[in-house]
Amino acid sequence: MHNQAEQMPAALTPAVLWSGQSSKDAAATLEAIAAGKHKVILVSPERVNNIHLLKALQSHLPLSLVVVDECHCVTEWGHSFRPAYYRLGAALKRMLPAKSLLALTATATKLTEAAICQSLGIQTTLRETCLRENLRLHVKVNTSGMAETRTSYILSLVTPGSALADTSSILIYCAFRHDADVLAAKLQAIGHRAKSYHAGKHYKERAEIEADFRDRKLKIVVATVAFGMGINLSDVGAVIHATMPRSLEEYVQQIGRAGRNGSPASCYTVVDDGEYCTLRSLTSSGRTTSSAVEALLEHVFKRWAEVHEKEAASGCFGVLDLKQVCRTMDIGEDAVESVLSHLEISLPEIFRLLPKTGIKVKVSFFADSAKSLAPQHPSIQALVTLCKNPRNGIYSVSVGKLASFLACTPSKALVSLRELAARNLVSLEMSKQEGPAFEILRTPPAPASLTPALADWLERGVRNQASQLDIVYRTFSQAANHRLAEAQEVSLRRDVEAYFENASVEAAGCLQPHEGVPLPLRPITKDVETSIRLVLRTLAGQEATKLQGLTVARMLLGISSPAFPADVYRRKLQGLWGSCTNVCAWELECMATRICTSQVL
Repeated sequence: MHNQAEQMPAALTPAVLWSGQSSKDAAATLEAIAAGKHKVILVSPERVNNIHLLKALQSHLPLSLVVVDECHCVTEWGHSFRPAYYRLGAALKRMLPAKSLLALTATATKLTEAAICQSLGIQTTLRETCLRENLRLHVKVNTSGMAETRTSYILSLVTPGSALADTSSILIYCAFRHDADVLAAKLQAIGHRAKSYHAGKHYKERAEIEADFRDRKLKIVVATVAFGMGINLSDVGAVIHATMPRSLEEYVQQIGRAGRNGSPASCYTVVDDGEYCTLRSLTSSGRTTSSAVEALLEHVFKRWAEVHEKEAASGCFGVLDLKQVCRTMDIGEDAVESVLSHLEISLPEIFRLLPKTGIKVKVSFFADSAKSLAPQHPSIQALVTLCKNPRNGIYSVSVGKLASFLACTPSKALVSLRELAARNLVSLEMSKQEGPAFEILRTPPAPASLTPALADWLERGVRNQASQLDIVYRTFSQAANHRLAEAQEVSLRRDVEAYFENASVEAAGCLQPHEGVPLPLRPITKDVETSIRLVLRTLAGQEATKLQGLTVARMLLGISSPAFPADVYRRKLQGLWGSCTNVCAWELECMATRICTSQVL
């Protein structure tokens, strides 16, 4: 966002609100927004329902224009689905109405385009070709299966006298942070001005790398997907995919960062069977069971029962302890947020998702006691009522229960306490751990009635990711069958453009090209069945009673989960952990479920 703001005309006086800001800086920016000093405000979708931002914008409604960048993220068919984007359409209509709305993306298939229009209420679309003509497309298949061979090929592209030796700016994409660090170190070792870039680095270091790359102090940046959003560099001469992209949309987006000035630019992609299997197995990290979805719904909706068995309130509030919920139910944080977002979209009259906030608050008093202040201050009355037995004079309460008692959002409940703290009437300590807040407006449906559709929706999203990987593998493998570079490019362009123009919902939103190209996945054999039984025997006892087919499949795929973390179970299972990454995850789960159910080990 900073890069985008820097490139705007000064007359637009852009402001940026972002997670790395100090609270003092953020407050000053919000004050300036409220005063009308900024004509353009850049924020992430996660901040759209922030109470302080909404208050700052209140006098400026309806907004002249809302622009949604990277709008493919609003839909489950999009390659970078984000729950905050998914609920953006509803949030804008309810809280930030605008005279005009513009949505932009370089990577929308026809199916994604239709979903974007429906989500954001857009009637008119303008569409251009997805691949610029100045990009030269190449593909290399690593037949050895060895990472060293892949690395040697990439190094050969940038050595003196090679294809990219004279290219001044090169972007290399890797799937994993470690791979980016290792490859950058090897490039440095042979004399290249290269650095790695990923989300594991401090934002200040990332900003320095961006600036050095822009100013030609760096020739090569080896990055994960963290590099690129909002970064507009016109003279990148080459993009290399050291790891195959996860989707054709990701491929188009990343090679689209080359040759923006219209000059010829080269795009190389390395396809490796082992990397494909690893990436495909990792899609299962987003999977969850129907029982976990139902348990989550029961946990959320029990707030209604807790409030209404004591009093006839019209609504209630809650704040999820995300870490505890995920660990107890063995469900990922992304899956939890996706479920909550889906509830808000599908049940707008019943459920509303609110900004994240602290889970608990501790309040202590100075000269005046809590009971003496309670009659004048509703928030203190709530503390006294909810915390019958304070420890050492400290009242500790759930923020969700506090909000329900005061009949206001958790954010507003905390504002009232902060005002008392500012007057030195109380001392306030917020829990460092935050969780998603929510409001239940009226009696919710039975969790069991919602579970099948929600679980199916989550599963469809994961299968979509796997299907997109299959398409990438088959598309590039087919192109690699051509020996001439020109023929490879013709094949890639034809298949990529056909993919973007197809509106089919087959194969979880992905129409599979070149189905005759075999995927490098091994079938379920006797040794796989033996591995499943060995996992169950190794974890026999109390642990085994918690194991489901999906849990066992994850372990054999080498995937950590909240209840079964890798650092613990890799040690317990030793060589069994991650021993089946080249097996189809769904077939593996089916076999594991059958064995778990039979209880014959």
